[in-house]
Amino acid sequence: MKKVLVAAVSIIFVATALSAFAADTTFEGQYRVRAWSEYNFDKKLEDTTRLPGHENAQYDGWFDQRFRLTITHTRSEFLKAVIRFDLVEDTWGQQRNLFINNSGTDFINLAYIEFTLPSIGTFTVGKFNETYGYGLVFSDEGDGTIGLTGARWANAWGPVAVSVMYAKMADRVTTGTGNIWYNWDANLWAMNVKITPVENHVIELFGGYVRDNDATAGSGLGGIINNNYLNIFSADYSANVGFAGIAYT
Repeated sequence: MKKVLVAAVSIIFVATALSAFAADTTFEGQYRVRAWSEYNFDKKLEDTTRLPGHENAQYDGWFDQRFRLTITHTRSEFLKAVIRFDLVEDTWGQQRNLFINNSGTDFINLAYIEFTLPSIGTFTVGKFNETYGYGLVFSDEGDGTIGLTGARWANAWGPVAVSVMYAKMADRVTTGTGNIWYNWDANLWAMNVKITPVENHVIELFGGYVRDNDATAGSGLGGIINNNYLNIFSADYSANVGFAGIAYT
């Protein structure tokens, strides 16, 4: 009986080892060099110490390069892990702001786990990218979104696909006992519905809600939102922003 038990355990270990070897890890790399040139006839530069222009038209020219590596580890058709990072993200030429060359982004800009529960849907957890309406809501340029860290559920039934997402867009606190501005977080809840009535035609409906508890600065949401005067004592510098849209492709 003991020999039979040992043999059974050995078979289980061998089966487990074979299933582990069946996991697939892929590496995908991308390298690109871009040249930028801007000539703005309307925006004139006055003479200053930093920008001597004497009413000259604004001209900017520069290059940027990127080497991006994406590693995908697939355990099965229901489970995979993805990590993406930029080994090179450089700009040379004239000094540029960080909104174009993305030089201020994190070294690892994507890291998430994706798993599927049959008949329930696909769950994505971690730092992932998302875009609605080909960039109408979330940017599809550069890193593709504003750095979403959270969870997403998605499923499809025939021509209808639905996804629901929660993301922590900013996580900030102010220390101090009884500080009424302790929580400076920015949270996002969003939903996207895609309908494909016929092949190659997609109607996309999306909407969401953003609660930004630091609407006066540093939110990283692409701008500053003010809904209170700064000089009012105990003012609530928060903002509630809703959005909705439709796209057709």
